[in-house]
Amino acid sequence: MGEQGIIYSKLTLSNPVLPLQAKIECSVLVVTDTLHLCKPDHLAIQLDLKILENREVTLADGKKL
Repeated sequence: MGEQGIIYSKLTLSNPVLPLQAKIECSVLVVTDTLHLCKPDHLAIQLDLKILENREVTLADGKKL
């Protein structure tokens, strides 16, 4: 694994199943060398996202969720 960096960015989220639903723009913390996006539950509720599958992830501190 390479050296990790931290980047702040703006991200626009939407639900591709509901294209007419309003998009949400939010500020995000990006950590390089990551593979997955972790989003807060309140954003998933606002976008009416459905769970397709659950995956175990390992955080930078080694904690598994």
